[in-house]
Amino acid sequence: MRRTTKIACIVAAWGLLVGPWAACSDDSGSGQADAAVDARVLPDVSPMEPDPDFDEDYVPVGPESTVTTLVQTERPRYGYSQKIVDVFDRPRIPMEEVGIRYGQPGEAHLERDDLGVGDATATAPRSLLYFAHLSDVQLIDTQSPAYVASNKYTNLGDVLPAYHAHGPATPVLFDSAVQTALRFGTDRPFDFMIHTGDAIEDNQGNELGWFLTIISGGEVSADSGALDDPVPGPDNDLFDPFVAQGVPPDVPFYNVIGNHDIEVNGNFPNQMILEANEPDILAKIAPSLEDLDARLPGVGTADHAPAVLPAAIMPAFTMADTTFEPELWLGEEEIGGLESGPVVADSTREFLSGCQYIEAHFGVGGSPVGHGFRQEARTSCQGWYTAEPASGVPIRLLVLDTGPYIGGDQGTIAPPLNPDGSVDESRRGDPVHDQIAWLQAELERAEADNVAVIVASHHPSKSLAMSGILSSLKLFLDMDDPEIADLWNRNFIEPAEALSGQDLRELLTGFPNVIAHLVGHSHENRVLAVCPDGSYVTGSEYLEGSRCPDPPEGRGPENGYWEVMAPSVRDFPNQFRITEVVDLGDGSGVIYSTLVLPQGGGGGLVAHGLFMALLQHQLDGAAYQEKTGSLADRNVALRFRWPSALLAPVAATSAATRIESLTTLTEPAPGLPPMPQWQ
Repeated sequence: MRRTTKIACIVAAWGLLVGPWAACSDDSGSGQADAAVDARVLPDVSPMEPDPDFDEDYVPVGPESTVTTLVQTERPRYGYSQKIVDVFDRPRIPMEEVGIRYGQPGEAHLERDDLGVGDATATAPRSLLYFAHLSDVQLIDTQSPAYVASNKYTNLGDVLPAYHAHGPATPVLFDSAVQTALRFGTDRPFDFMIHTGDAIEDNQGNELGWFLTIISGGEVSADSGALDDPVPGPDNDLFDPFVAQGVPPDVPFYNVIGNHDIEVNGNFPNQMILEANEPDILAKIAPSLEDLDARLPGVGTADHAPAVLPAAIMPAFTMADTTFEPELWLGEEEIGGLESGPVVADSTREFLSGCQYIEAHFGVGGSPVGHGFRQEARTSCQGWYTAEPASGVPIRLLVLDTGPYIGGDQGTIAPPLNPDGSVDESRRGDPVHDQIAWLQAELERAEADNVAVIVASHHPSKSLAMSGILSSLKLFLDMDDPEIADLWNRNFIEPAEALSGQDLRELLTGFPNVIAHLVGHSHENRVLAVCPDGSYVTGSEYLEGSRCPDPPEGRGPENGYWEVMAPSVRDFPNQFRITEVVDLGDGSGVIYSTLVLPQGGGGGLVAHGLFMALLQHQLDGAAYQEKTGSLADRNVALRFRWPSALLAPVAATSAATRIESLTTLTEPAPGLPPMPQWQ
């Protein structure tokens, strides 16, 4: 049964529809709300007050400059921590404030010493490593049969990604993020840039082509199938081709595999979607889909879609600039009511195998060749690798492939598996095929080489699963049917001996040269202090006074490290991080992590994309604080201690004495030209 629409209530509240307030219900299930609806009597709307921290007198930095959030943040006038609609889905803020962010004072780095390093005594800090960390750009082909917008308002709507009003803006936002980052890598170029997974939405070749073109340079158009021109004329809408400038070839760009990269909707193995869309199989699972009030993603290259969403009615094209027009918004009634129908087939929407995904990175420009993936990965199809990101600097990058390849959106790190999920003993221990064996060996090698380690993966440790996350869906299927059972069991397996998040944290804390773990996936700002015993302290807990417990016997503060999540460039808060590793010269170091919002020369399609992303977030009724994180999850200075074996190699390293996080990132950089750049 579909959840009650919110947008109809919101539109009605602004006087654009005629109808009783009783048509709006309370999704929270509160008895008070239900009783009020039944009685057709509702309490008065409780309007929100502007955020008390909102500075009405602040004069924003203009588009002639590019800034980090140390200089200027972008905030809604009514703050991050509350919903803009009440339990009856009535608006609590003025219509003209919906989707709007304002320039506000910047946020300085907050120092965190959860690990118990102690007071710094440095007099001559030196910068060892300087890089940009992006994540979850999730470029979407919004016209693909695999993109089932109607699933947003179903019983699976909170599990499966579906409709994104700002979807067509994703390539423009990613291109803007890359160019914004590079504005802070001119005097001192970045040692590297890294994207921690979910480059694309639905495992499609054309989506990956857009991603790789944006980092290597060239023409990009997010259109597919029937080539639309939703806003007539050239160079004026999100489907018009634009020219990406790319990343300079002397700046390495590393990519990491995420669940959306290798699964359809980030949940379904593509072979399962191909087989399940065969008419005889689809007919058998149709009753289960009806019970779930959901639709199976279609095959990307098909000429028929489960839910056809014409570009001509997408708000990304029908709404102008940054003005919310409620009558043009597509809510539950419109999106949930989309019908199946024919579409123009497009062979570039082909689903990608793991090997095809990796191979594509070897066919584009930029550095390094393969963008991190190993030569042997072109045939092994395993996406983990080692990189030396800065010559002469004793810091090594270990990149994990958390997939998953077993269905669901949670990550897995497991030994090589047989088709039934048991361990393939013939390949156990082979680092080409066994990621756990590879990780253990690489950690030991780094320790022996006296180099520090930064680990990177798409999934944070809290999002590692020891079993298939979609297992419960079997309850809705006729598993007595051999064909259905075979389809399920071949695609959704239970992995033997998979690592839990605690397992991974305990493994990494066993090596005192591990200083950080870069992650994405959850689309939010989050920084965890991983304590020497494998427990962790969140940003909110730190602000409340929590710190790591005393280290276990035989361990010290150097066994702790920092797990740093970059938010989604695509979704609110639409940010990325610039990170710098600094040696303080007193046996300790600090990792500066600074948030940046994509900028685009003022107005235009970048501003429109950011507007649509916040609009979607607000009208979904989401609590902003979850994604923006606490103050201790945003701009931070993260203290760590070097292990004794690294003191000499670090001291001998030639490094810059200018700390970019305390200089370059605190000052406005030159503004960008209007983005995107057209032909």
